[in-house]
Order: sequence, then C-alpha cells, then structure tokens
Amino acid sequence: MNKQNFSKLFTALVSTSLYTGVMAQTYEHVIMYGQSLSNGHEAGTSISVENVPGCYMLGDQVWMNCGNTNQLVLNPLVSKPSACAPNDVLEPPVIGLANHLRIRNVHKRIIATSTGQSGTSIEELSKHSKTATWYGYFESALSSGSISARKNQFTVHCPALFILQGENNYGNTGNGVEPGSLATSDKNEYKKLLVQLKNDMQSDVKRIYKQTDAPVFYTYQTGAQWTRGKELTIGMAQLEASNEYPDIVCAGPVYPMTDYGGHLDANGYRWYGEMMAKAYYRHSILKEGFKPLQPLVIYRDTEDNTKLTIRFLVPQLPLVFDTNIVTKQPEYGFQVYNNGNRVMIKDFKIVGDCVEIYAGARLIGDVEVIYGSLDTGGHGNLRDSDDYEAAFPYIDVDEKDKNGLYIYPRKDDKPLRPAYEPKDEKGQVIYNRPYPLYNFCVAFYYNLPQGTNRLDIPMQGTSTLTLPAEKDVKVTASEGWLHIVAPQDLTLNHVGVYDLAGRPMLQISSIGNGQKDYDLSTLPQGLYVVHIDTSNGVLSQKVILQ
Repeated sequence: MNKQNFSKLFTALVSTSLYTGVMAQTYEHVIMYGQSLSNGHEAGTSISVENVPGCYMLGDQVWMNCGNTNQLVLNPLVSKPSACAPNDVLEPPVIGLANHLRIRNVHKRIIATSTGQSGTSIEELSKHSKTATWYGYFESALSSGSISARKNQFTVHCPALFILQGENNYGNTGNGVEPGSLATSDKNEYKKLLVQLKNDMQSDVKRIYKQTDAPVFYTYQTGAQWTRGKELTIGMAQLEASNEYPDIVCAGPVYPMTDYGGHLDANGYRWYGEMMAKAYYRHSILKEGFKPLQPLVIYRDTEDNTKLTIRFLVPQLPLVFDTNIVTKQPEYGFQVYNNGNRVMIKDFKIVGDCVEIYAGARLIGDVEVIYGSLDTGGHGNLRDSDDYEAAFPYIDVDEKDKNGLYIYPRKDDKPLRPAYEPKDEKGQVIYNRPYPLYNFCVAFYYNLPQGTNRLDIPMQGTSTLTLPAEKDVKVTASEGWLHIVAPQDLTLNHVGVYDLAGRPMLQISSIGNGQKDYDLSTLPQGLYVVHIDTSNGVLSQKVILQ
C-alpha cells in the first residue's frame, strides 16, 4: 500500500472511528504471548506512534504487565516506552498486527494486548508452572476485557492468539514446570507443552469471554541467531505442530526481519506483526488455510546419486534465492550430510516448485537435509513471490529533521540502524517502501535413511503423493509443440513450463489424462523444464525447443 492510498484509507477510518465513546458493538481482542520478541524487547525506539482509528488498548499502554494502569479503560492504541522498561520494551509486534487488520478493514474495532515476559521458557509460561506465574498476565488481559465490556456495554470476542516463544528452550535456559527441573529442548516434549498451552489458553478464552468458538493459535518459528542444534528441535516442533493440528498456524520464520543480533529492531517488530496479520487474514478470514513455505517431498534421484530434489509447498510461485532482503548465506542456507559427514553442495537449480541440490559427492546411505542452521545464523535465502502488500513502509530509524535531530527518540543519542537492511535489486535500502511480505522458507531438518529414496512430509490437509515412473509419462517437444502422453488411469492435474531461472512460461490446470499437446511456438528456442503434477505424484523433465 503506497503512502497516498494509506492516507486516503486512514482519513476514511478517522471519519468512522468511535472516539465519542464505547458503543454496544463487538470488539475483537487479539492477544500476544511469549517471551522477549513478543513484547518488543530492545526495539530501540517506538515507530507506531500514530493511532489507527478503531484500534484500542486496555489501559495506558499495550502491555498488560510492565506497569500498566487503568486496565479497564479503552485507549487509542499507540506504541510508546513501557512503564517498567522505557529504554528496552518499546514496539511489540501486536501493534503492527492490529493496525494492519484495521487498515485492511478486516475488523471494525480491535483491542490489542501484549502479555509476554522476556527470558522465559514455555514451561514457565504454562498455566501449570509451579515456578512462575506469568500465565496470570494472560488471564488478566481476559478478565480486564470482560469487565470493561460489561461496564461499558459492549461485546468482546477473541478470534486468535499469537505466540512468540522458544528461544529459552533452544538454550535449555530457565525452569521446567516442576521446581528443580530445567526447560526442555526435546522436540516432542516441547510440542506437547505447546499443544497444552494452546488448549489452556483456548479454554480460558471460551470460559471468560463466553464464546463458543476457540481462537486459532498462531505461532512463529523460533530461529535466526537463537537457533541451536543440528536437528533444530524447537523450530521443528513448532512447524510439525502446525502441520498436525488444524487450529495451529505457523506464520513463518523471523530471520528475514531486521534485528540487532537477536532481538528485532522497531522495523523488524512491526514487519513481523504484518506477517502474522497476513497469515491471520488468509487463514481465519479468507478461509484459504495458511502454511509457510516448507518442504513437501524430498527424494533422491535414482539415476544421479549426487542429486536431491525438494518439492516445496509454495504459497505463491516462483521460488527465488533472494540475497537482497537477506544477506547471501553459504549454500543459500542449505546443508547436506551423508552418513554423518558434511557434504559440500556444487550447484542448485530452481525448477517450478522444486529445488534441485547437486552434491559434491555421491549420496549413499543416510542423508540429512538441513536449512537455516546455526552455521548460517539461522538464516537462508529461499523465498516465494507472495505479492500480498504491507500496510506500512520500512522507515529509516536514523532519519533527522531539518535541525539535524533524530526524528525517532533513542535512549543515548546513538544510531539505531541494524547491521543489515533490506535492499532492492539495485542495492538500495527500501526506505519508505512497504515491508516485503514474501514467505521465506522455514528452517528444517529431515533425514532420508539408507534405503529410502523418498520422504513425504506429514501434513494435515495435504495428501501424500506417489512419484510416477518417468517411463509411464512421455514428454517430448518438436516444431514448437509440447507433447505429453500419459496412461488413461493417470490424471494430469497441472502442467508448468519454466525457463532455467525458474520463471513460469506456461501454466495449465485440470487437464485430464491421455495425450495432450500444447503450443509453445511463442517461446524462444532453448532449454526448458516441464513440471507435471499428476494424480500419482510429480515429475520434472527437461525439453529443448528448436
């Protein structure tokens, strides 16, 4: 959304806002919980300082904890230094999330609340913790919303909960549920605790707000510099939970956002708030379902034993190795291990929704495929091409006024720019342009044991495919035509023709079975990749147009 369009919409919102007093209407309450990244720790400054009409907070700040007062009073939602840590807790992502939803007119009235606590394990955030009482802040948000609603004769409803946590568990830092126990970094144990937290929070929302529907549970994937371990246990637990439970949605990784070496800066927090708003809009409002960019199938090439192919679940093609938004990472963030030993990668190719990996040695035996490990600071360069537009621009936090004074306040008059800022294809920082809301690939770890040529990723709502034998489907090209011959019992769902850069040149869906011919005479002569999705799996084949 450009500045002119935002200005028009903002003016329209002002004219319809409810500053004359609370009315007998429904307010949607979005609540964020977790540890430091959920509350905007070390943001450096506040940037969401202008209220978007229709967005509110309970009390005199967005944080339910951290010195909030007058928690039964609805005030215009703005970011400002927190009462308890004015130099550190400044710009929580829930503000960008709520503002985005209001600007998109998803909801007429939104209450945003941050209830997180820095430096906490998931066990300490649990309702059942015997070592901490942080869950009480979440309950306080609900009770304050409920009492305020009764007092002012409006209805409050919670459609979604947003959880940003996992850093302490990656480092086994903090307490377990029981006194004397430590926070877990085990994948299955963390997943169990995450699901229990979801169930408890949903139950309390339904009980206190007397709503029949359970709020959808949105999480991010913990990563970037907080990543630990080869198997990425916490990040994989979050990803697997979102693939196994229909009411858990992973909005994706946080590594593309600007940061100060772990904690995000003010842009990064607002940027990720918009990412979560996008996931919410597509999943809860449009009912499209939302899953981040991630592997769907991994298989070895039966003829070239140096080659691996990863087919991705891609929200929007084409796939891209982006070295502008994220700095170029070694091997774009991928790693391959063969029988426990690291194998260098010679080459990559993007073919439709697949990434082909060519190793520098034969891959015999156990093969491990990793993306976004600590070796690359939890970063990678693979993304989709989602054109969903942000509501807010990436700003220069070190911008100065005509008198040479910083526009955005800071605690010690020092620059606030992060070490790296997102750039465009010309190498220019994207100041005053919308945050890019591409879906960068989640971090992942998968293992293909010896004797296994194909791994299908278990995923709720996604069918498992069986790879068809290439001998069963004949793909040829001649005189400007593409010829496909398939058995009558094999349905061709989609045919895509791509150039070697992965750009789509022809896309055809729901095409049936048998023999099919497609006119490619408008394409220049050269080498292309034909990607065919069938009722029995997917295959890719190169053809030469002459």
